[in-house]
Amino acid sequence: MDLALTDDFLKSTFDNEFEIGKIIHRFESNFKYPSSKFSIIVGIYKENEDNIYIARVFINKGVNVKVINTDELRQLQIDIYKKDYDFLDREYSFIDCSKFSEDITYSKLQQEYINNPKNFFKDKISDKLLHNIISKLTNTKTIKPIDKKKYNWL
Repeated sequence: MDLALTDDFLKSTFDNEFEIGKIIHRFESNFKYPSSKFSIIVGIYKENEDNIYIARVFINKGVNVKVINTDELRQLQIDIYKKDYDFLDREYSFIDCSKFSEDITYSKLQQEYINNPKNFFKDKISDKLLHNIISKLTNTKTIKPIDKKKYNWL
């Protein structure tokens, strides 16, 4: 099979799979301790054709009490269960809605998928869970109103 055709097929597959609510698995190099992490796509901002930004929240195995150290921040953690998403390592994990990441563009994410499509897209969260996440992102004081507006959370 021609390599260009393979890339075109993978681009098409990525485009079909990509949507708000999808859980992706990728190596996160911007963390204090870089590692492979699960994140959920929660917003898309199209600045122009070349710059499409992706907002994501992260699934964590536990709550870091050194960082999540107030009642307000603890209220912004949502439980996610292995019984509902069997790829998770633990019986329950936490979705951190106290902040979001927009450190990657659509084209960069697509290229990562083309380079390594295996196990990239894990699942899509339920509409109820997505609504809960967006509600927390919308109502928190930890995210600037301009960012909430940019990702249509207001």
